[in-house]
Amino acid sequence: MKRDKYMGMDVHQATTVVAVIDLEGKIVLETIVPTAAGPIRRLIEGITGPVHVTLEETTQAEWLHDLLEGFVAEVVVCDPRRNKLLVEGSKGDKADARKLAELLRTGMVRSVWHGRKTTRGLKEVVRAYETLPLIPNGRCCGLKHSIAVAALQRRALRFTRKKRETAG
Repeated sequence: MKRDKYMGMDVHQATTVVAVIDLEGKIVLETIVPTAAGPIRRLIEGITGPVHVTLEETTQAEWLHDLLEGFVAEVVVCDPRRNKLLVEGSKGDKADARKLAELLRTGMVRSVWHGRKTTRGLKEVVRAYETLPLIPNGRCCGLKHSIAVAALQRRALRFTRKKRETAG
């Protein structure tokens, strides 16, 4: 018999509301933990069987995804606008966490892609490039280009060094 557990997390800045259900959809655990690495990991360590986790895309989603990836069977960051079940029924943190766990159990969660750490740097460089202010004398394009190229070269150099270290 499978012992998989499905965890829905409603993440906020200070606290995270957690609901865990089993394969049949019965509530195994409902609790509130501080939004910090230690308490969240200890909570998951206390759950028997493979744990599948889902949470909505928020400002906390990236670090939480990185924290849980490899520690649980599956981490799914989902788009809150695409989860129809969350619109229906009672609204509240516990109810949201329960509904997220149920959506994950039934395979109805639409995930948002969370790239590898190596591609996040490129994303940051592009974001910085786009937000550089325009300089009226026309030198901005050259300056923006120089900054972006330098940042990409540094990142590429670090990436190739890491690749060589792991290969050898």
